[in-house]
Amino acid sequence: MNKKITVAVVVVVLAVVAFVAYYVTIDRKYGYHFSMFPHSIPCSPLFAPSALNGIDPYLVSGRTRKTDQIYTYVYKHAYYILIWRINALKNLDPAKVPIDTNVYLDNVELRGVILDAGDPRESEVRYGPFFKDSLVVDLDEYSKVSESFEGPSYRGFYGTVSKIAFENGKGQILAMENYTQQIMPTLFVMYKAHDGFYMIIINSKKPFGLGILKILNLK
Repeated sequence: MNKKITVAVVVVVLAVVAFVAYYVTIDRKYGYHFSMFPHSIPCSPLFAPSALNGIDPYLVSGRTRKTDQIYTYVYKHAYYILIWRINALKNLDPAKVPIDTNVYLDNVELRGVILDAGDPRESEVRYGPFFKDSLVVDLDEYSKVSESFEGPSYRGFYGTVSKIAFENGKGQILAMENYTQQIMPTLFVMYKAHDGFYMIIINSKKPFGLGILKILNLK
């Protein structure tokens, strides 16, 4: 009897060790590293010089890994800004990225990491291979595009957003922004800069319109 108990305990321990080792390996390969920037503002060339004074560097944070980097900012204590640089999409033309509306996203399970869990704005990213050469943007049925805009190297919209998801072009959602407490006035921009492809998302609790584009340095 004691031998059976010993064997059972060993099996359980090995199973726990294997489980922990698996997730440690996955986290090392696909997990983000958190950073603060109290003395600098990352991606500062994406902002108009006059807008940098409105960003508190002590409220800037970053989640970085080999495939992508996510930075968050607070502008004039009224606007929350997320800048997402995706390395593999550096040659993607924003004009060729579909933006689909009225997509059912309530049953999406990414089985990945949730950044800022419990915050009114949660970013969820699937563990596993990331974007390679294509992107599709999905808005759920509660979101609404009020105005669209585009330029030589950027494209986007202003509206109200509940959930916005990002597909890899093969029908698989790899990341999603979920506004858990309210539908938020949102500006969304895809920008192809000289150093890579960026998605820029600006939120505020109150409507603001396309005028906020003046704080960005889009060429």
